[in-house]
Amino acid sequence: MVRLGAVTGGAAIVVMASVAALAQTPAQAARPAITRALADSAAGWNAGDLNRFMAAYKRSPDITYISGGEVVRGFEAIRARYAGRFASGGDKGQLAIDILDARPAGPGYAYVIGRYHLHRAAGAELSGITTLLFEHVGTGWLIVADHS
Repeated sequence: MVRLGAVTGGAAIVVMASVAALAQTPAQAARPAITRALADSAAGWNAGDLNRFMAAYKRSPDITYISGGEVVRGFEAIRARYAGRFASGGDKGQLAIDILDARPAGPGYAYVIGRYHLHRAAGAELSGITTLLFEHVGTGWLIVADHS
């Protein structure tokens, strides 16, 4: 514990705070919840469960997905883009996502830099960087912008 004291009018005011709480930014404090959301989404991908995979995305017409020179706007459009991969029954691979950095991006938002790994049965691995903007919605964190 850290004690910060000040004397005001002869009375000592003591403020106690946890060093860990002082050192954490809001995005760092949100990191465990964001990590869980991404892990659950990856588990949905790996199980072939599109709804579980998409649960990490905010259900909004305003969210954005950018990949391969294409910009897709809105939850339903992003879901439709992924639906083809899930419906094909082909080797989507096993997805894992590592968080490299998490930073605050304003009240209720966190900017996350991650690395995705897609291990395919054929042995080829795809890997790349993703940038994600999360919004704190209700009791959880949801993706509102994804650039992968």
